[in-house]
Amino acid sequence: MKRIITFAAFFLALSANIMAEDNNTLFNRANELYKNGQFAQSIEVYNQILASGYESGDLYYNLGNAEFRNGSLGNAILNYERALRLSPNDDDIRNSLEFARSKTSDKINEMPTFFLSEWSDAIVGMLSTNGWAILCIVLMFIVCAVWALFFLARSYNTKKASFFSGLALTAILILSFINLCVSHNNATSHDEAIIMLPAVSVKTSPESDAADKFLLHEGTKVEIEDVINDWAKIKIADGNTGWTETSNIETI
Repeated sequence: MKRIITFAAFFLALSANIMAEDNNTLFNRANELYKNGQFAQSIEVYNQILASGYESGDLYYNLGNAEFRNGSLGNAILNYERALRLSPNDDDIRNSLEFARSKTSDKINEMPTFFLSEWSDAIVGMLSTNGWAILCIVLMFIVCAVWALFFLARSYNTKKASFFSGLALTAILILSFINLCVSHNNATSHDEAIIMLPAVSVKTSPESDAADKFLLHEGTKVEIEDVINDWAKIKIADGNTGWTETSNIETI
């Protein structure tokens, strides 16, 4: 039985290593195609990597660049947004996203954001989800070591120092874990989307014959508030809401 388990573990590790090598080969191939101006072909290879289940900020960023150069503004913004979720501190991704947004037809005045919400978003965005996870693991070991020192120490001064240090580090660990949860939720949530068609009429209700409320164009980011059958209730940055068919949008 042990031999079977060992063989299975070895086979899984070998398969994962082969898959990683294959994805690296494909990634390099796609990058070469992009450099040679073969944007449509590079897009196919990047999407082939995504189809294998692998994701990364760099992959989505390069795919966004290829889509932009291939003339697909909606897909470019969509992939920049996905890249930014995985790599929130990457200035290249952020700058490319802002440049692509400047090419959209819709110029929407955003509603002001509460300053505490801005601070919270800034703190969460300091690290990626993996970064927060690593920080939590490191802090957990440190916290355990400090509390172990508190219980095992005989010196009053050592106990006092380790006690207050333990309290402070535990508080930091809890806050870091909260940030990890928020970061993970932001990275995996599907409540935001991109308009994918050149022009979309947003309706007053989820019906094809309902009155048009306003018009949106390719690349505009929306928030999904509700979904009924093939219709999504969306909200734009200025707070206006309406209904559009789910086929008109792609979730980030």
